[in-house]
Amino acid sequence: MHQIPKRFAKAVQAVTDLHKSTLYDAAFIFGSVARNMATEESDLNVQVITFEGNPRVDIQNFPLN
Repeated sequence: MHQIPKRFAKAVQAVTDLHKSTLYDAAFIFGSVARNMATEESDLNVQVITFEGNPRVDIQNFPLN
């Protein structure tokens, strides 16, 4: 695995842990972090694919803890 900038570690772990839930089909990290080219100005780009009928309608505010 590439070196993930420390400030993204908790979020990357949360994305990685989505495989433990039956509510999510897949999750991808893309952009500069995935290419191992993140800078201090980079953000974390994530695509989450959910199963149809997933009751979680507000995924952007899903808690990371």
